[in-house]
Amino acid sequence: MKPTLHGKQRNAFGSFIVVDKDPTQLEFYGYTATDADNVAWGLLFTTTAQSSVQFLGSHEFYWWPYTKFLLARLSDGSSFKFYRFNSNFRATAPNDGAAAISEQIENHGHRLWHVPNRVMVPPVFYGKLAYFYTADSDSKPHLRVYEYNPLIKAPELKCSEDRNNVDNPGTVPPLLTVETAQNAYHQFTFVNLGAFGVLYKPQGGTTWTRFLCDPSTGVVAASHPTFTDPGTLGTLSVASMTIVQVREDPENTVDGAAYVVPDLYAIDTGNDGYLMKVVYADGTDTITVDSSVAIPAEYKIQMTPEHVDVGRQHFVVMSPINCAATYDSVSSTGSAVTSASVRTYTFVTSLWSCDDVPASDTTSSVWPLLNTRRRRELNEYEAYYEELKSRQDPHEL
Repeated sequence: MKPTLHGKQRNAFGSFIVVDKDPTQLEFYGYTATDADNVAWGLLFTTTAQSSVQFLGSHEFYWWPYTKFLLARLSDGSSFKFYRFNSNFRATAPNDGAAAISEQIENHGHRLWHVPNRVMVPPVFYGKLAYFYTADSDSKPHLRVYEYNPLIKAPELKCSEDRNNVDNPGTVPPLLTVETAQNAYHQFTFVNLGAFGVLYKPQGGTTWTRFLCDPSTGVVAASHPTFTDPGTLGTLSVASMTIVQVREDPENTVDGAAYVVPDLYAIDTGNDGYLMKVVYADGTDTITVDSSVAIPAEYKIQMTPEHVDVGRQHFVVMSPINCAATYDSVSSTGSAVTSASVRTYTFVTSLWSCDDVPASDTTSSVWPLLNTRRRRELNEYEAYYEELKSRQDPHEL
């Protein structure tokens, strides 16, 4: 994994994971449960190899709930290939060719689809609309909003916003911010507010911006919501804050009037003590803290977006110490750290569990107390983390 993509791979969708088998094929893995005591993990489907199509990487998979399609980005960096990925996926996967056309994973009549520039953060989907935040070769940001047209089986561009703080300095506050670094996009906020649009904030930005596209007019409306500090969670700063969102998946997303916007969680990199569930109120254009999870200090966790992933039932976070490690704050002594770990918090029970990450080396300095940046260990760390993320919501049995 390239360092610039560290922490941004998003290939887990509920109880499924999508990975590159090789440059021309994808593999879909998932949990299959017959009852609460019989849950199996395994390969469900492998796509047909096409020498003319090569995929960009496992960080480039997105799921569009309205279309029920997985969007897999290709190696040209600008095109997507569609795969049907719906609630019947497990039943269709064993014999895709025998399924009805409306259910087939690969045979759906959709051509490759092109999005200009580079997608820098995961797009946001709401109904027929898809919000894409991209950057061009000059790192200038662009907001593109597409609407899916079932007649032509393709999305159409409906809205765009290009004003930024460099080219349009008179816009106060600026709507979009030109990013000066290429390794901080994982600290951006770009999340779904449902009928109220999307919420955006660049890394280090002090202003939230809400964008709402009207596809009938092509107009993008913007506002600047305010964050309400509850005053009970220590020092909080908008500048060091990122809001992340529970990813939607084929088995747990309801369309139409019953649609519920996935939960939002705020991470403040200047405050390692809490994960905060936040809500947006359109009437007051405010972001408020609904509840919070206290992070035990003894886990030595650094609350940063690349170390946290949130599901409907659990959230997982990386810890630089193994599960059995102990520390005595009075004597400033503790046990030897033998590996890193992944801590899982279950919302309904308010309980923590822990899984050690197998060490990739046996030297005394392989797992220092603070997070190592050594590539060898991080590769295994992230691979194990991806497996654990898929366990968030196997099935609600």
